[in-house]
Amino acid sequence: MSDKESTAEDRQTIKAQAQEALRRGEFDLAEQLLAQGNIDLEEVTQKLRIYQAELEIQNTELQETQWQVQQALDRYTAFFLGIPIAAVVVDRHGLILEANTHAQKLFGLSGQHLRRHFLRRLMLKEHERQLHQALVQAGESGHYIVEKITFLDANEEQFTGELHVARLPGRDGREHDFVCAIVDLTEHIRHELEITLAHEELRESEARYRILADYSPVWDYWLGDDGQYRYVSPGCESISGCPPEQFMQDPKLMDRIMMPSDLSRWIAHQEDIRHDASELPHRCLEFRIRHANGEVRWIEHECQPVISLDGAHQGRRGVNRDITERKQAELQLAQVSMLYATLSAVNQAIVRIEDEQLLLDNLTRIAVDYGRFNACVISLCPKPGADPVPRSFNGLTPQQCRSIPLEEAWQAINQQPYVYAHRDDPEAPPQWRAWARRNGIHTFGHYPLIREYRLVGMASFMSDSPDSFTPQIDRLVQDITEDFSYALQHLALEQKRRTTEAALQESESRYRSLFENSHSVMLLVDPQEERIVDANPGACQFYGCTRHPLLNRALADIEQREPSPEPAQKLNPGAEYYRATHCLANGDLRQVEVYTGLIQVEGQTLRHAVVHDITDRIRSEARLRLADQVFQAAAEGIVVTDVGQRIIAINPAFTQITGYTEADVAGRTPAMLKSGKQDAAFYKAMMQSLQTTGSWRGELWNRRKDGTLYPEWLTISAVRDDQGQITHYVGIFSDIGPVKEAQRQLELMAHFDPLTGLANRTLFRDRLTHSLRRVERSGKGLALLFIDLDRFKTINDTLGHSLGDQLLQTVAKRMADNVRASDTLARLGGDEFVLLLENDASMQNIQTLCQKILGVLTDPVTLDEHEVIVTASIGVALYPEDGEDADTLLKHADMAMYEAKNTGRNDYHFFTPNLSQGVLERLKMESALRGASQRGELVLHYQPQVNLQTRQLVGVEALVRWQHPTLGLVSPGTFICLAEDMGIISEIGTWVLREACRQMNQWRQDGIHLPQVAVNLSVQQLERDNLVSQVKMALQDYQLPAECLELEVTESLIMRAPERTQSVLRELKTLGIKIAVDDFGIGYSCLSYLKRLPLDRIKIDQSFVQDVGADNNDETIVRAIIGLSRSLGLETVAEGVESECQRQFLIQEGCRIGQGYLFSKPLTVDALIAQWASTAHHGQGAD
Repeated sequence: MSDKESTAEDRQTIKAQAQEALRRGEFDLAEQLLAQGNIDLEEVTQKLRIYQAELEIQNTELQETQWQVQQALDRYTAFFLGIPIAAVVVDRHGLILEANTHAQKLFGLSGQHLRRHFLRRLMLKEHERQLHQALVQAGESGHYIVEKITFLDANEEQFTGELHVARLPGRDGREHDFVCAIVDLTEHIRHELEITLAHEELRESEARYRILADYSPVWDYWLGDDGQYRYVSPGCESISGCPPEQFMQDPKLMDRIMMPSDLSRWIAHQEDIRHDASELPHRCLEFRIRHANGEVRWIEHECQPVISLDGAHQGRRGVNRDITERKQAELQLAQVSMLYATLSAVNQAIVRIEDEQLLLDNLTRIAVDYGRFNACVISLCPKPGADPVPRSFNGLTPQQCRSIPLEEAWQAINQQPYVYAHRDDPEAPPQWRAWARRNGIHTFGHYPLIREYRLVGMASFMSDSPDSFTPQIDRLVQDITEDFSYALQHLALEQKRRTTEAALQESESRYRSLFENSHSVMLLVDPQEERIVDANPGACQFYGCTRHPLLNRALADIEQREPSPEPAQKLNPGAEYYRATHCLANGDLRQVEVYTGLIQVEGQTLRHAVVHDITDRIRSEARLRLADQVFQAAAEGIVVTDVGQRIIAINPAFTQITGYTEADVAGRTPAMLKSGKQDAAFYKAMMQSLQTTGSWRGELWNRRKDGTLYPEWLTISAVRDDQGQITHYVGIFSDIGPVKEAQRQLELMAHFDPLTGLANRTLFRDRLTHSLRRVERSGKGLALLFIDLDRFKTINDTLGHSLGDQLLQTVAKRMADNVRASDTLARLGGDEFVLLLENDASMQNIQTLCQKILGVLTDPVTLDEHEVIVTASIGVALYPEDGEDADTLLKHADMAMYEAKNTGRNDYHFFTPNLSQGVLERLKMESALRGASQRGELVLHYQPQVNLQTRQLVGVEALVRWQHPTLGLVSPGTFICLAEDMGIISEIGTWVLREACRQMNQWRQDGIHLPQVAVNLSVQQLERDNLVSQVKMALQDYQLPAECLELEVTESLIMRAPERTQSVLRELKTLGIKIAVDDFGIGYSCLSYLKRLPLDRIKIDQSFVQDVGADNNDETIVRAIIGLSRSLGLETVAEGVESECQRQFLIQEGCRIGQGYLFSKPLTVDALIAQWASTAHHGQGAD
């Protein structure tokens, strides 16, 4: 064995002996040997080695114990600081020694001044005794819990919590400290209350529903998705005859009791409901079932699917109502309506048809076609005492008609007023019952026919419906039969009348000859009954009817005497004269004069009336009166002359226009009105036209009585007699002076700017074109100056359009006062002016004029107590050097003007071919930018807004980009300022708002729920009156909840018009929209205004955030903004977060939300969804 192996073995032996000594408690063997007095150096040495090994073992165990203690301490610290409930360490007096992050945030505890706080100050004073007791009990037992203590958070708001106190181990005789955990029970208590209320409401609802269902006459049910009934109400038994238990045991019972013809609709209805995921009630379905007693019942069914919370279909709930009575009532109502139609048709047939057989055939046809009976038979007795025989039938074959047992029905009719019965009625006539069964008839009725108070036949009605003869229908059928009887009576009376007329005809032939041959209107009237006895052909022609309708007609039916304060004129005994209105057969009314007298006709005294139609005479008189009224009331002047042109009449309008009265012009000619502006040839042509065509029309000038001239539009017409000779002339004229003035005003508006009075674009183009033609012929030059005011849009937006218009008027007047009359100064629109120099367009003259214009414009302008200094940029283009046509010159002058702006403004610049490329590029960019939104070139990118702690997506900000067809994606820094200068930023802003709302709605439909989208507002949008309506319309059009939209405004924008801004923002806030201040800290704002605004967020500008960690000043500013937001109760959002250091600083200072390249750059829709959809936050804010 080697020395090394021996040494190692010795060490192991010594170590084993040391461990055995430690187990026995022998810690110093050498000392024991010395104490015994037995000193053996080798043994002492061996014991010392064992003692040394003991010390090494104890040291190793001590180090292991220290490492475990440190690990436990680290775990405790991490657990203490990271636990999601508030926890503090206090001494026995309740002084807070330590507080975890949640406690510091909840109670506003500062780590720097932590030991100044006592735990009792974080709760209501009434709980201090409970706290003291908890500390005492925990000191004794090690742990104690106090339930429901009211604490005060950092905002002094109360919440209910549970206090857990645990004693911490003490050391070196020190007093114990305690760890106190505070559990917020607010949500727990609220949930318990909500659950309790919900259970109570559910119990009440179930009780109400059970009461309603059990005692309701309707049939309620709940059918599960497995086809088994969960519930069937007792009402089903009264409707179907089957008890609820039968349906519960046999779910297919409904299919079996349903009428076969309705079963397919019922099955399709169930399939529709099974595949419907909504809980909306379905439309009603009507079907028939067979009751347990065999009856057919009509059912109205209504149901809706039952959907679970997770969207699963769980069957349906529904109700069945018995609507049999309603259906029967509807059928009876329809039949009643048809019977009323039958009555009407019968009456028309009676009036129209005079032949008995034809009338009977029409009556039976009407009963079947209109009354909806299956058949109708009219039977008449051929002579008194004989049995009736069928005279007319409809709905039956001749064989069926011949087989009718009429004798049996006739006997019944003679014993009672009418007979109707069902074929199954045992009391009905047996032969009729048998006949009805053979021919498919269920019900039948027989009704008597009366003529001259005598039973002469009967009308029989048959139907295949068992319910055809209800009491109401029976009454209507009786009315129809009475009309049948009336028809027979009417035919009998008509026959008698014809007989009477024939008897009288011969005796009256002499009188009739005179009466019939007179062209006058003659009537013979019974003076007692005032009925017309006779009428001559002249009367028939006058009244427009045959003689028959007039005979026996009451005179009052056609005559209405005119009311008169005097009685009718008495001509001689028995005769009189009066005026009246007579009604013709076609309904026309005619005015008549009536002469009457008494005469004897075959021993009978009658009144003979001669009627003269005076309607046309009265109308002629009325037309004359109307013509006179029109003549007097006409707005145009009217003059009537004789053939010698002497004035015989004028109307009031003539006097109103000319000033001449009728006395002034009577007997004079219209030549008295001549103005002298028309020569003799003019009037000669006028007379020639009157002679040849009979009229003349045209414009001329005349002179009023006061000597003033006026233009008039005159129409003269010649009036001729029956021989075609001219007898009069009529002149109608109107004063067209106002029309002429209106035309002049329109001409002025068409060529001059209404605001400044300068030439407008149209007139300027016209003058420029003419000037180019002149200088082309003369070889001279001309100059075109394009003048554009500098920063006018800013002035206009700031002071308002009214003061902007005043500024334009002042500028226009100053320029107009400093140019020659031969030059043309025009306003093209907005703040753009052009000046055309045609004479002396030398370079020196142009330069002098430009300097002069720039000089007069820089003088201050006072606008409503605002002093404004305006400058201009002028571009000059020369002919023919810079262009030979109007468009080229204007274009080059415009480009030169832009060059003047680019070189500093308040200057002029001549066009050169090598103008700044920037001007051309700007013009191209402007041209391309116009209509970019309509062409679909604008797109939105979305930058995520995230919870700084969890990195969870809590919203996005919409940022516009321009997808140029050739330049590619253009950033907003390139085109937003350009859009503001062009005045189209509001249009772009509106597009951004609507597109962001549309995209949010699309995301919601796709199941991607982003809490909100932020949209920036421009100055122009906020200053327009329709901003609120635009926002409201966008939310409505895309069905987007208002809380999903946040609108951002800058400090500077707010302070431009703080009162108006506050009003607009409050209107937007009432819609439920969130409001944020963007780029906070770089503008200027007044805290007194800021605190009154309805804000939700303050966004820290990225210029402050980007230097966090490198600049203490910026850190101080950020900290101050966060503190200001917290004091105002606003949420803080940090922009431009690009590093982890910045994120940690913001979290530490209490800022919860941020955005920046640390998380994501602005992304397209697809990229945003791909990267962030899984982290979309479904709550509010960053909580």
